[in-house]
Amino acid sequence: MTSRYFYLLPKIHKPREKWPHRSMPAGRPIVSDCGSESARICAFIDYFPQPLSTLHEAYIQDKYHFIRKIKNQPIEPHWLLISADVESQYTNMQIDRILQTIREAFVEDPDIQRPDEGILSLLETTLRCNDFEHNNQFYLQVCGIAMGRKYSPAAGNI
Repeated sequence: MTSRYFYLLPKIHKPREKWPHRSMPAGRPIVSDCGSESARICAFIDYFPQPLSTLHEAYIQDKYHFIRKIKNQPIEPHWLLISADVESQYTNMQIDRILQTIREAFVEDPDIQRPDEGILSLLETTLRCNDFEHNNQFYLQVCGIAMGRKYSPAAGNI
């Protein structure tokens, strides 16, 4: 087993004038879960919310999915079609809200074969006990969800 470790994934696609330093692009914070004691638990958790994460009406996979959704839909001339990107979504997600929305998704799409309370308990444990290593120091993430967790995209979509 290995420790979860923190690193920055450089955002080299950003214009150089927006970099925090001339020779260093902004970074996307990642806490790697590969090979950690919780990696397989997170994969197990992900199995259940993953299919629910794309069911809501507001889900848009990418620009091509958006175009397919609005194709042949009446669009009034005074409407503005706007796209947006959520900045720092994962690190700003509140743990209690994550648990609440996934619980609500389970209620909206019941499955007697799914162990809802067990999954939610494991989810809460992995969210509240997300420790990681950086420069030989250990830290505990107290807000947000780690981008390196297998279930993070599904939780973010829900």
